[in-house]
Amino acid sequence: MTRKQQILKRFPKYWKILFIEPVVLGKKTHFIPKRENNIYIVTIPYLRGSNKNFLSKFISNNGIVSVFIKTFGELIALFWIYILGFSGKDKVVALSSIHWGDFASKLKAKVKFYDCNDDHLKFAENCPWAREFLLRYLKTCNFMTYVSEELDKKIQEICCIESFFVGNGVDFEHFNKRKESPEVIQKIKRPIIGYAGTIDYIDTSLLSLIAEKYKDFSIVLIGPEIRGTFIINFIKKEKYPNIYYLGKIDYEDLPGFVQNFDVAIIPFRKDEISKSLNPNKLYEYLAAGLPVVTMDYSAKFRELNNVIYVARDREEFVEMIRKALRDKKVEERSETAKGYDWNMKTKQLIEIIQNYLC
Repeated sequence: MTRKQQILKRFPKYWKILFIEPVVLGKKTHFIPKRENNIYIVTIPYLRGSNKNFLSKFISNNGIVSVFIKTFGELIALFWIYILGFSGKDKVVALSSIHWGDFASKLKAKVKFYDCNDDHLKFAENCPWAREFLLRYLKTCNFMTYVSEELDKKIQEICCIESFFVGNGVDFEHFNKRKESPEVIQKIKRPIIGYAGTIDYIDTSLLSLIAEKYKDFSIVLIGPEIRGTFIINFIKKEKYPNIYYLGKIDYEDLPGFVQNFDVAIIPFRKDEISKSLNPNKLYEYLAAGLPVVTMDYSAKFRELNNVIYVARDREEFVEMIRKALRDKKVEERSETAKGYDWNMKTKQLIEIIQNYLC
């Protein structure tokens, strides 16, 4: 479950919320709004980039196509904003997708803010309009929230704006409470080195080192593949006998799998995107009481080095796995995770918003 979903469902029930989501291949769409308590969810096609470079170039270089997609999406958005009763000026506009920046900058609202939970410009590097759209929106914002110091610094270089740290978190009870072990993972040989999250960003060189060093261990990978070709180019091609890819697991069932890990890992590539990481999975692992091995991606990881293992390079990462297996700080890790519960994070954000509404 994403940061947006975790926070929105914890907002006051008397807040009427409209959540606009993009079209994502393989994901269920809601072209007719779906209502979940006080939240209306609607899917709207819009001008976005693509991991397929040729597609992004086609859209970017074809002015007629890009204008049509943008205009079409904005008209649909305006239609539902009016029909669902969100057209008044006394509303809050929050943006976490910079592709909507131009449109959101024109909306009338009492408060506007940008939730910077990732390096969105890096994800949108094939979209030449993205930086300008973000800048237009930031100029109309009251404030921004960010999940890592590195992200705050990057945004301040684009536009000087008041900012607040509202980091990522965890549904502590969901991951801490013991769940029944799924049959599929019970059949896998222990000890288990596990990863749960998006598959695309895994460092395959690091994963190969782990698989070769710990041939008597099982490496379990859980999560969807969104953009890349990890499954085809690594899982099917390399065929390590001790790597088990279990695919995407429903959020409700995820703790039952994660709690069976003996060591949890965050084996992402070290690049410009990972320099600002502060992922939910880190706190989910800790809530489950697991020892965690990761690279020193950002300042947030180094701050937690008393309860996690932070490696400087691939070789150190591999060696730290054996140390983590002997780690018995289960209670200390769980106590740390309590401080990152989504209820606390949401309360913090509500207070910020309300201060601007006064």
